[in-house]
Amino acid sequence: MSEKIFDVKVIPNAKKERIFEDLFGRIKIWVCSPAIEGRANKSVAQVLSNYLGVKSSSVELIRGFKSRNKLFRVKFK
Repeated sequence: MSEKIFDVKVIPNAKKERIFEDLFGRIKIWVCSPAIEGRANKSVAQVLSNYLGVKSSSVELIRGFKSRNKLFRVKFK
């Protein structure tokens, strides 16, 4: 099993969910959920897992719980 760390910038309260990856590997994710009680974090993890084609349980937030800049660890099988 391998792991990769993703640098993600989150934009909560968006009108629709979308994802963008730049040439440097940084990911920007827009989610409809508000940044209240971890709702946006859960939505970002779900969007990221769908984008990468892994189970949502394989995506773990490791830094930036209350920040727009986050680090996610993703485990690939």
